[in-house]
Amino acid sequence: MSEWGFAQRETGKAGVEAYLTKQVHDVLGGKAYKWNSPGNRGVPDRIVLLPGGWVLLVETKAPGKNPRPSQIKVFERMFGVYGQQVTVVASKVDVDRFVGYCRRLMQYPNSRNEHKQEVFRDF
Repeated sequence: MSEWGFAQRETGKAGVEAYLTKQVHDVLGGKAYKWNSPGNRGVPDRIVLLPGGWVLLVETKAPGKNPRPSQIKVFERMFGVYGQQVTVVASKVDVDRFVGYCRRLMQYPNSRNEHKQEVFRDF
């Protein structure tokens, strides 16, 4: 077993992704959906949904690896045009930091959530 709690062969990107999805579910009570967007290269790997209406985008990388320039361009557009930040995690420590950030975030209500209920009631 590795430090990840998985077999040694799973400590690459697959190990990071598995650890992320487990922590999001077990620690935060959320869900980390795999995102596949045909025809749109460079989108983040996971859409993380958390209690309270929080939605975060996460790119997973193998330890020591960085996003490709084409991915960085997409991430910058997501932030610049849509105000959506993309978090990159490439290790167990990165995932643990992300979980800590999410815990702090979940202490505050997502103000966008209040308006969503009104919109859905109209339909």
